[in-house]
Amino acid sequence: MKKSLFVFFLIPFISCCQIDSEFLLQKSIKVEWGKNICISKNDCFHIKNDSELYFEFLYYSHNRCENMRKIDSSGISAYGSVLNNFKSKKDSSYIMIWKIELENTPLFKFYYINNGIVKKIGEDWLIYTPPTGEYHYDYFDYSVNDIHIYQKKNDEIEFVFSENVDFLDHSKILFNSDDWVSFRSGELILYFNITDGTVKRVEKRE
Repeated sequence: MKKSLFVFFLIPFISCCQIDSEFLLQKSIKVEWGKNICISKNDCFHIKNDSELYFEFLYYSHNRCENMRKIDSSGISAYGSVLNNFKSKKDSSYIMIWKIELENTPLFKFYYINNGIVKKIGEDWLIYTPPTGEYHYDYFDYSVNDIHIYQKKNDEIEFVFSENVDFLDHSKILFNSDDWVSFRSGELILYFNITDGTVKRVEKRE
């Protein structure tokens, strides 16, 4: 009986003491076409530019740049790009954010990497900080430092945007200004399920 009571009181204590594991930004590396970029002891990337199509193709290898395989492409003319590596405090997994500079806004691509397996997280997203005041901006940026990443469960990762953000799903073939959605700090949260690869968007509105 005493043992049962001990277990009964221990369970809520363990639940309350569980803390989300965070992915911390390790490196932000500006891409040079044709050069290998290693974000860990084993994980390396290579970006090749198509001079005719002006597309960038992303290659990945888990064997120190051997047997590179193509995993994605920008599909759009770019003005440079940066690979941003977030490492888990819990295990050896990574979140890699490929930030591609376009004419007016950056395009973001998210990937989950663990033991040589790469999973793309959702679609391509246009994300920028909305302008303030009446000043006209030529370029709208968003810092990866304002994207906070947490492992909520063994199979779920949460992305929180700590600064005001305008968000657009770039998978739309045609879009206009009405497709942009504005969120205040912390209102937009994305959940990625590692097991089935699905992405859920949560909008916290007051």
